[in-house]
Parts: sequence; C-alpha cells; structure tokens
Amino acid sequence: MQEGSSGPKMTVLWCTPDHVYCAWFEGSTLVNALFLPEQLTRHLPPGRSPSP
Repeated sequence: MQEGSSGPKMTVLWCTPDHVYCAWFEGSTLVNALFLPEQLTRHLPPGRSPSP
C-alpha cells in the first residue's frame, strides 16, 4: 500500500481502540480504508511504540 518513502500520505479520519479509519489519494482518486491498530503499528521499529 505504501509505495516507498514517496508513497501516498495517509490521513487518519478517526480512530478507536479497535479500529483506525484512514484516507489517502492515489493519483487523483480518494481512497479510504479501515485498519486494525496492529496493522499500522507493526511498521514501527521493534521496541518502539507511539507516545500516549
């Protein structure tokens, strides 16, 4: 989904403890999707977690 460092920039529309709803542009098309938090946090380096 993320196309390297120059890929689309995601915007978080809303999030809950169980879901994160994001939107981004692919070209001129607006795309949105629902993710589980672990799907997004697994891209962080090991041992790091987002600050509260």
